[in-house]
Amino acid sequence: MVYLLLFFLACLNFYTETLADVPYAVAYCDFPPSPFRAVVGRVTFTQYQDETTTVTGQCNTGFNDSDPSHYRWTISLYYDLTPFVDYSVNSPGTSAFQARVDDLPLTGEESVVGTRMRVFHNDEVIGRCDITRIG
Repeated sequence: MVYLLLFFLACLNFYTETLADVPYAVAYCDFPPSPFRAVVGRVTFTQYQDETTTVTGQCNTGFNDSDPSHYRWTISLYYDLTPFVDYSVNSPGTSAFQARVDDLPLTGEESVVGTRMRVFHNDEVIGRCDITRIG
């Protein structure tokens, strides 16, 4: 019985050390319902050890124009996600989308966490949310 307990403790110690060594960061951005903004949805960001970031999301409202080329996705007005986001408009929302992006850090001095993501229809802002780190 003592050997079984020691084995269990050794496995638990290895498991927690392994989890602590996983280098990643996760953030999200909720587009809340608002009388001033049409878009409602969520976008999540996962940065991996190779410093690429996966952007995943879906919007439920705010997309009434069926042409995705009429929309633009930006972070703090300086980072344009539009070329990376491949989706279709299923009015009033979007299909789910996922993109792998380089140079979109969630950690460090140039982190986009704490900045604002915006969705434009033509030149009008139809959605905005703050990027918040998880954990």
